[in-house]
Amino acid sequence: MLLLTSALACSVAAIPQTDAAASQETEATYQPQVVEASEEGREAMARFSVPEGFVVELFAAEPLLANPVAFHAANNGDFYVAETFRLHKGVTDIREHLDWLEDDMACQTVADRVAMFAKWDGDQLDELYGVEHDRIKLLRDTDGDGLADWSAVYADGFSNYATGIGSGVLEFGGDVYFACVPDLWKLRDTDGDGRADQREALSSGYGVRVTLLGHDLHGLQVGSDGKLYFSCGDRGFTVETPDGTILHPDTGAVLRCNLDGSDLEVFHTGLRNPQELAFDKYGNLFSGDNNSDGGDQARWVQIVEGADSGWRSSYQWIEEPVLRGPWNDELLWKPHFEGQAAYILPPIANLGNGPSGLCYNPGSGLPPGYDDYFFLADFRGDANYSGIHAFALASRGASFDLLTPGRLIWSTLVTDVDFGPDGAIYFSDWVFGWNMTGKGRIYRASHPEFTGKGVSRGVAQMLKTGLEETTTVGLLQLLAHVDMRIRQMAQFALVARGEDGQQALLTGLEQGGSEMSRLHCIWGVGMAAREEPALLEKLHPYLKDPAAEVRAQVARVLGDARYRAASGNLTRALADPSARVRMYAAIACARIADERATEALFALARGAADDDTVLRSVAIYGLERCASAEVLGAATRSSNIYARLAATVALRRQGSPEAARFLFDPDPLVVVEAARAIHDVPIEAAFPALADALERVTKDDSAALVRRVLNANLRLGGAQRSAALAAFAADGEQQTVFRADALRLLGQWAAPKQRDDVVSNWRPIAARSDEGLAAITTGLLGYGVLDAPASVLERWIDLTVIYSVMDTGGALIQIAQDRTRRGQTRRKALEALEQLSSPGHEAVLRASLFDPDAKVRAAALEALPRIDPEEALPLFKAVLESGQLAERRAVYAALARIDGFEADALFRAEFGKIRMRVLPAELQLDMLEAMYSRPSQNLKLLVEKLRQERLDFDPQLGAWQDCFFGGDAEEGERIFRAKAETTCLRCHALDETQGTAVGPALQGVGARLTRRQLCQSIVAPNARISPGYETVLLVLDDESVLVGRVTDEGSEFITLLMSDGATEEIAVATIIERRPDLSAMPDGLGQFLNHREMRDVIAFLAQL
Repeated sequence: MLLLTSALACSVAAIPQTDAAASQETEATYQPQVVEASEEGREAMARFSVPEGFVVELFAAEPLLANPVAFHAANNGDFYVAETFRLHKGVTDIREHLDWLEDDMACQTVADRVAMFAKWDGDQLDELYGVEHDRIKLLRDTDGDGLADWSAVYADGFSNYATGIGSGVLEFGGDVYFACVPDLWKLRDTDGDGRADQREALSSGYGVRVTLLGHDLHGLQVGSDGKLYFSCGDRGFTVETPDGTILHPDTGAVLRCNLDGSDLEVFHTGLRNPQELAFDKYGNLFSGDNNSDGGDQARWVQIVEGADSGWRSSYQWIEEPVLRGPWNDELLWKPHFEGQAAYILPPIANLGNGPSGLCYNPGSGLPPGYDDYFFLADFRGDANYSGIHAFALASRGASFDLLTPGRLIWSTLVTDVDFGPDGAIYFSDWVFGWNMTGKGRIYRASHPEFTGKGVSRGVAQMLKTGLEETTTVGLLQLLAHVDMRIRQMAQFALVARGEDGQQALLTGLEQGGSEMSRLHCIWGVGMAAREEPALLEKLHPYLKDPAAEVRAQVARVLGDARYRAASGNLTRALADPSARVRMYAAIACARIADERATEALFALARGAADDDTVLRSVAIYGLERCASAEVLGAATRSSNIYARLAATVALRRQGSPEAARFLFDPDPLVVVEAARAIHDVPIEAAFPALADALERVTKDDSAALVRRVLNANLRLGGAQRSAALAAFAADGEQQTVFRADALRLLGQWAAPKQRDDVVSNWRPIAARSDEGLAAITTGLLGYGVLDAPASVLERWIDLTVIYSVMDTGGALIQIAQDRTRRGQTRRKALEALEQLSSPGHEAVLRASLFDPDAKVRAAALEALPRIDPEEALPLFKAVLESGQLAERRAVYAALARIDGFEADALFRAEFGKIRMRVLPAELQLDMLEAMYSRPSQNLKLLVEKLRQERLDFDPQLGAWQDCFFGGDAEEGERIFRAKAETTCLRCHALDETQGTAVGPALQGVGARLTRRQLCQSIVAPNARISPGYETVLLVLDDESVLVGRVTDEGSEFITLLMSDGATEEIAVATIIERRPDLSAMPDGLGQFLNHREMRDVIAFLAQL
């Protein structure tokens, strides 16, 4: 656990936020690296895939902006850009510091995180975390040509130890909101010079952990309720508010507050990294949430108050038994399927790979075919495979279906997308890779027939001038405007006009104009009611309006206001024919917390069943807030499974031990839901009941249940629980994998891990006595452990060593000598015999030197020097001449530990075989590492000289020459899938069916590339880009520019595959310049693999 002296903790907590005065000084002196102007931005447009009828222009490029994470197009045409200069230069990634991981997971506050920095980098804090800044850049078109020509630093000084990355910016009503960990800022330029001179942190405490780069504070949007919505990635947050502490350190979330920061609420949890948010015209909120690079997929998520999407940041670090733990094992990332966990709101669909920017068509500026479309930026680290998805949704109950998505713009490394006041779509381009380049662009995509024409032109003018001069009647009319930005402006303007505006809103609602006009009237009345609560009484009757959407939005507003006088009608609305009305009525009941709604909420859960997960989620939210634990516990008597599931999850959210009652449910789905609730929250008081459930586990039970029940026994400890695990392991009727797991947990008994065994979060257990464990280990012999499957028996062998069980020697000898068993099991038995110094072990080891199994012989060879070094050396010499690979590797390992010149001489002889090129390539790494570990300086010099010669001959791959052959493909696959520092699955699918399209699918790569080329593709990917993935930029003699992937090349013609899928043949004679695009796969991945890991990964790739 992270240990800090009180003095250090206090000093860290006292680090001040950068104030406005300091920031103005830094603005004058801070000069980050920004690349000079060039034609690259215009040339890059040649690669873009653009729909017919659209035109793309370069709006702004470096040096006007650099490293754009997000931007906002203000109504007056100004652009605010969140620029980062702290990426890897002030903001780090825990994958670069895995020795910090447990400290990081223990952090609960931002002060904890900074204290962790001080612990590990105390003498370099300023240098590593206090030099570079994040900032907001203001761009402006001063000459009216539609292109930016002026920029200024709007705000700077975001550079303290805890800061960054600044990932969200929004201008609203003259204020600029900036989401920059650890703060949500509000800034204002009061003197019109383009620089903020006021700033205020509305709330602080976001980003309590380092975790992964980019999982920050972002997604700023103002909703139809006039509140500010924003998202936080799974770096988590602990925020102090006047009403208490909001604590969510383990997951990402969507939050909302008033524009002054008050009334901060957590809206939706269980997200990983929802980088942007977007409302549709009905006020439904959505986000694209990123995948974990673990074989899962990114998700299109409906953001619903009170919902949990299921992700926990600790899942990122689980490698076994299933990569990413419950997230993958229980398929929490998939759209709804029968039997899926009930506590989550599953995604609508899996979409994209790196969802980042997001916007919704406001209603003008594009062709009608794009009405009600969302536009989602997909950032994949490589421009050729990144771009903007375009899609619409179809309503289904309280949720939606995603219609077949298309592409708006493709082949641009887009970070954000937004509509400008002119009706055009603007998008920011990071340019290349995942690291800062000092470059950045914003492009403008327009449709000349619609953008800036007709309605679109009028919208731009109104957005620019505002509606201050518009009459109240005129504002009311604008509530029916085709563009939602104008409708919202008119709504907010009416609210700002006080009593006159309020009366107009009520009149507009009563007179029954267009649907959208009436909805904006409802939302406006809701905003005004914060100052004039009596208005809610006038809104209340519309819960019975003939129009379903009117009823839904009235329920929403009354719920937001916690209008208790409407509780009865809201409860009745839970049975409304419209699913959307039922949804908002349930949320309203949850906010009002009227226990009288309990039975109606149960009815809603029963009706939602397994068909409408949004209704299920809001019903549970309502039950959590309205029903007592006793009432929920009594639902065990219900004959309806969906009522029982809802009660179980509601108890989970209450943290009530009443959830244990559902462990006895007749339906396995309810039982596992109760187990999840008790274990994962955790509900400590219910752990004994969860552990006792081990007596009822059968071979048909799910992994989700059994792993949690087993772990509950480990966590509780005590003789009763250890005996229960042993009995389970001995039960031949149980699943083999879990029998072995029970013994693995017994092996941790005296020194449990600090992170939970199932969900991996920081949940320390104090060390405890191993009393009785030796007897349990011996006792298992009487329950047939010797006849158990190999994986169970091997875990038992581990226990004999862990607890020094001396009286198991006879059994271990029996295992070691039983040639019907697999070699790995017998090898473990031999190793255990030696470690325990069991009587007779020396004779068994000597006999094993001649065993027919190479693994057994290797184990005996490795142990022999510890028994009789003099006997070992002659035998080793013979093995090195004619032994199998496994035996010779064992000899190298054993020789490294033998003192004396005879061992040195054998290594010299083996080294000579390398010089003569007769030592098998599969053995060279083992031999050289063992030789270098010897104390002899002469031997070390020989190895160093050879390595330098190889490096001189081949600077790129010479250091890896001994890694091409001899690896373990199975271990290589584990590294490929799970090693945190490399995250290969972020870009490479193992076959074409897995959805990743950033780099080549690896199916068949072993046939396409030699082992040397495989190594090269890892350590120097730009030296050889896979065929079909090499992208070039060609400048032709007519000054046109083409960008595409080379599919064929001859002496006279070159064929390019263009971004729109068409091929183009170009005469070589017409090419005046050819420029390669680089691979998005970063150079330097070799630094994250040691030589043995590299050898294993190459072995894995070679057999694909």
